Amino acid sequence: MQYKILILSDSKPGHQNQCIGIAEAAPSASYKVVQVNYRFGLGYLIALILCNLRVFSQTFLNLLLDSDTLKEIENERFDIILSAGSSVAPLNLLIGKTFKIPSVYCMIHRLLPASLFDLIFTPLHDNPPDLNNIIKTLGAPNRINESFLSGQKDLSDFSRNEKPVISLLLGGETKNFSMGENWVKMAVKSIKETVESIKGTVLITTSRRTPDAVEKVIELEFKDYPFTGYLLLASKSNENPTPSFFLLSDVVVVTEDSISMVSEAASSGKKVIVLKMERKSGRSPKHTKTIVEMEKGGYIKISSPEIIAEDIVSVLNDNFFPVKVLGEAKRCAAQIEKLLKYNKMV
Repeated sequence: MQYKILILSDSKPGHQNQCIGIAEAAPSASYKVVQVNYRFGLGYLIALILCNLRVFSQTFLNLLLDSDTLKEIENERFDIILSAGSSVAPLNLLIGKTFKIPSVYCMIHRLLPASLFDLIFTPLHDNPPDLNNIIKTLGAPNRINESFLSGQKDLSDFSRNEKPVISLLLGGETKNFSMGENWVKMAVKSIKETVESIKGTVLITTSRRTPDAVEKVIELEFKDYPFTGYLLLASKSNENPTPSFFLLSDVVVVTEDSISMVSEAASSGKKVIVLKMERKSGRSPKHTKTIVEMEKGGYIKISSPEIIAEDIVSVLNDNFFPVKVLGEAKRCAAQIEKLLKYNKMV
């Protein structure tokens, strides 16, 4: 039996793609994305209070949601509500309880009781409690899988196509990580030496968080570099070439600052090296725990600028790495179907 998922979106691409990835991984599901808009600025706070008081009714939904959002929700029948991001979490519950639809949420919401949700998917590094309705994920669910990648650009779109192909995905500054010029120069020097020695191709992209100074170094080093197949600077283009990079690469090198970026790379079915960055404090960021577990599971290899050259060569020559493809979206989709069967809705 087919079932339909209502995805409540806060318009943030990362949150929305987590939900779409789960929905696309469910073979029996279709889905609709609805952008959620509160009628007024205090709508989120009021929704939180109502949920904590266990007050769920159509009257309050009419008060909180704008008319266009309400119409999109009321005009169709849905079997599951799915959302990510804190701002839409209370609406997930209000809609679910009002219309008696199971509520599924990605991540732990610190201001809402976990027991109110039918299912919660949350990363291992958030140290969630051991509850029957909480599924701990290794990284973030996403849309990257063999089917999705098959529709991306082929190698003919790039200026150089000699194998092996090495992708370099650079993140940037966060509260825990820094990306200085010395660090990037060391990493670039090692990667260029490796690409030249294996006579391969390098594909490079930065992110919106990449410092301007680092982007200037990347442009200087790779714009006219004869082994560059593709260079995209996020400050100059909104294009997202990473799915194409995954499709074409033999090895993906990704910085450790973004668990979403690492999770996507680990879901691509390619050999993945996670590149350590400079820390702003002596403490390890909490998602480092997940990255370490990914390496233990055989999904990735952790490296640093000092040894990245030898690690790329080692990974290329190791026919047994990786032995697994991360598939958390598929695992989450299976849990949703299990919930529906338990509730005898499919």
